[in-house]
Amino acid sequence: MIVVMTTPIAAPLTARPTFASLVFGTWPARIYLGVVALLTLPLIWVHITGDDTMAAIPAFFATAPASYLAVIVADSISHDVPQWAGYVVFEIGIVFGAIVNAILISLATRLVTRMFSRSR
Repeated sequence: MIVVMTTPIAAPLTARPTFASLVFGTWPARIYLGVVALLTLPLIWVHITGDDTMAAIPAFFATAPASYLAVIVADSISHDVPQWAGYVVFEIGIVFGAIVNAILISLATRLVTRMFSRSR
């Protein structure tokens, strides 16, 4: 009698990943978040100097399409609140977009890893 012992290559599909493992769980997601963090450094300079330039544009495009929601919300509330509140909503949108994109990158990486590990 031949006994074959197998071990699973990937985690079972029933295992639910945590929020932190979805955001920071894979190397591509970590690299993406690092790039977004570097692109948001000019925003700190804008807040220190008060120079209202286009420093947020690279971070905005790096976190698109989820960060577009921030533009819609900031534009809709811009007439009712002070100007700084629009900036806060815009920056929260950049953070939200980065988290959403990191989760999507992490899920795609896990899916591709599972597909290639099972095909061997």
